[in-house]
Amino acid sequence: MLILSPNRALLGERVGMLAWFAVPGRVPSVLAVDEEAGAMVLEEIVPGTPVEDMPAASLPGQWSALLAALHGVLPPPPTCVPRGCCEEAFARAGRRLSEPAISARIDVTAWDRAIRRCEQLLDTEATTVLLHGDLHLGNVLDGGAEHGLMAIDPKACVGDPCFDSVHASQSVGMTIAECITSHVSPTVVSMPSGPLFNVTPRVALSEARSHDGMKMRRTSQATDTDPDRQVADESILCADP
Repeated sequence: MLILSPNRALLGERVGMLAWFAVPGRVPSVLAVDEEAGAMVLEEIVPGTPVEDMPAASLPGQWSALLAALHGVLPPPPTCVPRGCCEEAFARAGRRLSEPAISARIDVTAWDRAIRRCEQLLDTEATTVLLHGDLHLGNVLDGGAEHGLMAIDPKACVGDPCFDSVHASQSVGMTIAECITSHVSPTVVSMPSGPLFNVTPRVALSEARSHDGMKMRRTSQATDTDPDRQVADESILCADP
């Protein structure tokens, strides 16, 4: 697969991120790079079925194995942390609160509550791993029986594994609590049915249990081309009491 980018610096960063995750084999291999031309060639993911088109019953276990493999990679020196990613996302989406399509679904009070909750969760970080950073529905493909689920387009950072797990809860229809407690420990990558991830009592799990039985909806459907709808869904997900 040929990737072209006019942003050579960004292309170089992506090559480096893919190299970090290369060992567990859950991202496509970089076959060739020409930084001057702004191009790289990636391994084709076969069959490459989007995860949304896969049987729903098979996804929780496969997604847990994917998280365990990605999070089992030894983190490099941190160049990004989730707090910065969240601050950027809130700032970018917050500028649109005055738009009718957004304000009809979330007000400033709810938005401020979402920001406070996010900050509380970030303050409770107990374990840090190398995160994919953008593990939503559109960035996971079926790599077949040999590879399992494959992740593409990482925006790697170092932080709490729950950061990636929340994306999984939205994507595969698990509750947040189910997603966290089914996460295989990153220290036993070769044992997909091994010990459960050790989540200490903290705000993240408290929040998850408060949503017991609630299925988290995907924030953006692949067929939904309305960006206002997508941003509003993300906002409501963050601010849900």
